Amino acid sequence: MTFDTAALEEHGIKVTLVGDCNGKAADINRAVEEGYLAATAA
Repeated sequence: MTFDTAALEEHGIKVTLVGDCNGKAADINRAVEEGYLAATAA
């Protein structure tokens, strides 16, 4: 399943997709880390 980002991007909202968080702790940790890095990127 993919997340449709077109509507967000059309309104100028930058979208960064991270891990699939399939339930494994390592995947969830990595997704949170990538989300943090994306949010704090200059």
